[in-house]
Amino acid sequence: INSKDPIMGWTAANVVKREPGQPDNARQVREIYRSHEAAVSDSKPLVQETAEMGAPLEQDVPYVHSDTIRWRVVHALGAFPDDDTVTLLLQALEKDRYHWARYGAARSLVEIAARTDNEKIRSRIIPNLAGQIATLSRGDYNSRRIVDEIERTVQYKDAAGNWEQVAQALLEAIKKARATADSGPDGKKNI
Repeated sequence: INSKDPIMGWTAANVVKREPGQPDNARQVREIYRSHEAAVSDSKPLVQETAEMGAPLEQDVPYVHSDTIRWRVVHALGAFPDDDTVTLLLQALEKDRYHWARYGAARSLVEIAARTDNEKIRSRIIPNLAGQIATLSRGDYNSRRIVDEIERTVQYKDAAGNWEQVAQALLEAIKKARATADSGPDGKKNI
């Protein structure tokens, strides 16, 4: 997952997601996210210095690589339905500065909720996602794409238990948020 080679990194992320193995693997994957989250914070002075030297950012600045790794990690974490993973994914959705990491966190949260029979996990994920949908719907283009991805992922095949019924809360939140976003302050439809 940590590889600078995108093929190796994404292959590793997909292997972890499809074959999660031991519960301790989730802890190790979460630690990768946290280490790259810290790298972003620590690299801001380096970004300015690198830009002043005229170096291409996508190759020479650590946080660009860290953004992609965090995206890979949240993608892989969709295979781990545990409280610590859900906490990290909810935080990533709300606070990660990289759109694709937020997008991947949303998708992984829906996948976890769809696949688990654990009502405690579902009851943490669904209200949190539903609560963020209105804000995301009013956000920039990338934020609205996250809502689109939540809507697509809700249609999860082979979901556990009463998923269709549970997923209705997300679909209703999306419908309501879009209706509100399409209306002006006077309640009339924006054109």
